[in-house]
Amino acid sequence: MKFLWCCRSNQRLLWSLSARRQLSSGDVSCSNHYSILKVSPNASQKQIKAAYYKQSLVLHPDRNLDSENTSDTHAKFSELNEAYKILGNNKWRKEYDQKLKIHNHYKNQKSVFNSDVIEKDSVRGSIQQRSQQFDTWTKSHYQGSLQKRNHRQNKDSLRQNISREESKQQSLRVTIVLSVALMAFVLVFFPPKKKDK
Repeated sequence: MKFLWCCRSNQRLLWSLSARRQLSSGDVSCSNHYSILKVSPNASQKQIKAAYYKQSLVLHPDRNLDSENTSDTHAKFSELNEAYKILGNNKWRKEYDQKLKIHNHYKNQKSVFNSDVIEKDSVRGSIQQRSQQFDTWTKSHYQGSLQKRNHRQNKDSLRQNISREESKQQSLRVTIVLSVALMAFVLVFFPPKKKDK
């Protein structure tokens, strides 16, 4: 951007660079330039200029030399100049308005997101409570079933052990009976020979 004013060209160039830097960084949240100039966003260029001149007369550092808060007044005057610099230029004002819309939209989205996060946290908490309640109910409901199953398994294993022992005893009895029968058979059919003297 070219400036035609010779004596103030360096100062304007610095202002234009800082304004562009502020616009490009999207730093519109610090303070709203419309509120600094005390005008509405729909204000015309004449209204913006009149508001700037009115406030610059009040806040100008040369008028407030004996004031106790000179640094505060100087900071407010700098903000006023920055606001007028951006809103006084139609191109920069359009850029600023776009950045402001984006910033407000993002800010609204962020608040919606935060409320969603809070809502999700509360839902997550209620889900955890429900799962804990379900765990408690499941344990109480199925604990009887689990105990019955364990008791049944113990009974079944005990029955199996008893039947194994009985089958062992039965096989031992059969073996003894067969042995006795075999010996009787041998003694009856194959009697021992008597020795003659």
